[in-house]
Amino acid sequence: MEADKEVSTPDRTRSLRILALGFGLSFIHLFWYGSPWTAWLAFFCYAPFLYWLREYSKRPFVAGLTFGYFYALMNTYWLAQFVGRWTNSLLISIFVIIVVGSVWGTFYGIACVLRARIGFLQSSLAFAILLTVTELARMNIPELEFPFCPIGEPLIAYSVLAKSLQTASYAMFLVLAVNSFLTIVRFDFIRSLRADFARLRRPLVIFACCFAAAVLLANLGTPKSEQKLGLRVALGQLGTDLAYGDQHTEASRVREAVDDLSQQAMAQQADLLILPEGIASFRTTPETPFSLYPNLEVLFGTQHGTGPRYQGAYLWDGHGFRYTDKKRLVVFGEYVPFRGIIPYPAGFQLPTGDLAAGSERHTLEVKKGITVGPLICFEALFPGSAKEFQNLDASFLAVMSLDDWYIGTNAIPRLVIAARWRAVETGKWITRVGSLGRTMVIDPHGQIRAQIPEGERKLLIYDL
Repeated sequence: MEADKEVSTPDRTRSLRILALGFGLSFIHLFWYGSPWTAWLAFFCYAPFLYWLREYSKRPFVAGLTFGYFYALMNTYWLAQFVGRWTNSLLISIFVIIVVGSVWGTFYGIACVLRARIGFLQSSLAFAILLTVTELARMNIPELEFPFCPIGEPLIAYSVLAKSLQTASYAMFLVLAVNSFLTIVRFDFIRSLRADFARLRRPLVIFACCFAAAVLLANLGTPKSEQKLGLRVALGQLGTDLAYGDQHTEASRVREAVDDLSQQAMAQQADLLILPEGIASFRTTPETPFSLYPNLEVLFGTQHGTGPRYQGAYLWDGHGFRYTDKKRLVVFGEYVPFRGIIPYPAGFQLPTGDLAAGSERHTLEVKKGITVGPLICFEALFPGSAKEFQNLDASFLAVMSLDDWYIGTNAIPRLVIAARWRAVETGKWITRVGSLGRTMVIDPHGQIRAQIPEGERKLLIYDL
């Protein structure tokens, strides 16, 4: 972290203390990501670092780059855990974080340069808008959209606030705005409270008015209801590891688990059994390693096709199959950017072939007048994917995931929080199912209505 060389030693000491405070607050906030006990820390855990950018760094691009590494480290250390486990290489996991930090840092470096050179961007509200636009820009570039982690997402822990905000983007702006306003505080704490309040009063009033207007406009849309659909769904959690388990026994393990769950679902008169992704794979004719029954509809995720090959959601309706393909693919998981151009190290264990993205969305009718919008794992991270199914008037959304890769990392709560935001943004019920978990039902306000423990073979029955 570089600061202006002319800063005196006492100021350097104070600068480091402020940075240490920022790292400490962020660590607490992100270690218990999404917990209602720590979600409120989002409102000021980045303020110390933004204050350091404002007061102690005179090199805007280096300052932004530093903040980018800070942001990446705090938000994506789960990625290092995953890559390290995947490749069995500590060096590769460190390298990945360096690359991710460089990407984040470049975007924020540009934002800090713009702030330094354009006068009106130096105000707290304008800088918050600039940071929000910077993050939204990154999230819409395919190769840079993952890992996805806007810092306002943990506010889903407060249902009233999430319902008012309507979208994760509004939450991100609110968090960045409050943190930016707090950079006005001189961090002299008690001695400066009175003076800081006097200086903050006017910008806080302006911000409150702007934010209230934005929330009002957002809530003028179609009212969100929790009207019952009249559909009994069964969410089948297999309780078997499809990521790191023995590949030679995978088909038999899936068959045993699904057959057991199907029998339970029929015994409880479920209309639809929803299973995770990755439990079947075929080339032309749909084939499954498990039994299908004429009196039980089943929705599951599978790879299919030959040249190109797709990741799809298949619905067995008792007589035949209907499907829709995944449009948002996982970078380095389902496709490798610039394959053949960049010499990736052998230790990366990259997939040998790329999947193709589907060209258009389809809802799948599961009962007369009731349709489902399937989101396959990674797609649930993006508001646009869920919005497409909302525009197609899907009755509810179903997230079919394979979280086994991330068990034991901080990725799991992030995936769940993203699904909860998609429920708020679309006003739809969301079912979420994974092979080992997390399997749950989420209402249109983003609240978890029912869930089952991770790692168990279990069926969750819920009347939507």
